[in-house]
Amino acid sequence: MKVLSAVLLFIFIFTGLSFAEDSLQSARDNYYKGKISEAYKQITKALESGDERLDVFYYAGIIYSDFGETGKSIEILFTGLQKFPKNEKLLTIAGRNFIRAGRYLEGLSVLKELITLGNKDSRVREYAGDASVGLGRYKDAESYYKKALELNPGEVWVYIKLGRVQKRMKKFKDSRNSFSTALKKAREQNINLLTLLAEHELKGLDNN
Repeated sequence: MKVLSAVLLFIFIFTGLSFAEDSLQSARDNYYKGKISEAYKQITKALESGDERLDVFYYAGIIYSDFGETGKSIEILFTGLQKFPKNEKLLTIAGRNFIRAGRYLEGLSVLKELITLGNKDSRVREYAGDASVGLGRYKDAESYYKKALELNPGEVWVYIKLGRVQKRMKKFKDSRNSFSTALKKAREQNINLLTLLAEHELKGLDNN
């Protein structure tokens, strides 16, 4: 009887883990295929199954926000952070999602914590720049975007963000240089949309 109980318990645990693993994998696959609704359903199944692996919280934070439930995504990420304190993956997405929700000060606080922890991800500086723009701190935003580009010089979109901040600060020569660099790199990388955007931004400086 004890042996049978042990076998049944093993089957129950194994089946539960397999279900959770399948749900997480399915959520990931659907997310990268652009099927956000299906990804949302699958990552919700993983959460409801009690799966507390890091990637469940991480992908839930991403998918819930893209599905339009950014507030809920932040709650999930901080639940994950109780289990994985100071995890940089979770903190990065939490910082980004605070910004998406217009909670710039909270987002900046999280991102500054990451920088203090020694994080070297260019996105952390980019998001900190975004938060600073939201707070009207354009000088800080310029600094963060420049640091992001030091870590990842190929980020066309960050050059455009930098140019826009410099334009707001009336640093038109610097802004033109940033947009010109964005245009050059967009052409090199064959990113048509950003090529057009950089051209548009440069034309907007013609009278300055």
